Amino acid sequence: MSFDPRFPPSNASTYLQVACRCFVTLADHDLEANGAILTDDFAWYGRPKSAGFPEKADKAMLRSMMELIPASFEKGAMKYTIHNVYESKAEDGAFALIILAESNSTSKLGTPWHNEYAVVLEFSGPASDPKIRVISETQDSKSIVDFGIAEETKRNELAAKS
Repeated sequence: MSFDPRFPPSNASTYLQVACRCFVTLADHDLEANGAILTDDFAWYGRPKSAGFPEKADKAMLRSMMELIPASFEKGAMKYTIHNVYESKAEDGAFALIILAESNSTSKLGTPWHNEYAVVLEFSGPASDPKIRVISETQDSKSIVDFGIAEETKRNELAAKS
C-alpha cells in the first residue's frame, strides 16, 4: 500500500503520523516543525558514505544540511511516496518503524530528482506524543551523485553565460 505522507492512512499509529510529518516538513522546508518532532539528543546516520554523508549528524548538523534543500528545490516540490512500513523494536526495546520510500522532484535548474530510501526511525516518549530519537537512512548513491553532477554542470553553464 503506497501513500503520500501528506495523507497517511486513517488507521496510522501516532508513530507513523510523526514519521509522515518528518517527510512533509522536509518537503515544505519547515525546519522549526521538523526540529519539534526530534529529541534533543537526536542522531541521524546516513548511508552510503560514498555519497558524502557524514558518519553521524546531531540535530544541529541535520538542520544545517536541511538548510541546503531550499537552494535546490522550491517549497513543496519534493514529492515523497511511502511504499512499505514495518513496525519493529530497537535494541533497547524502543518502538521503531522501517520505511521504504522514494522522492521525486525537479530542481530549480530543471534537473530531475529521484531517490529511493530505506529509513529506520527510532522513537522515544509516550505513544501519544512520540519524538524521533534516531534516523538511520540508506539512500541511492548513484541518484545522489548523478543529480549533483548534473546540477554542477548546469551552474557552470549559467556562470559561463554571465
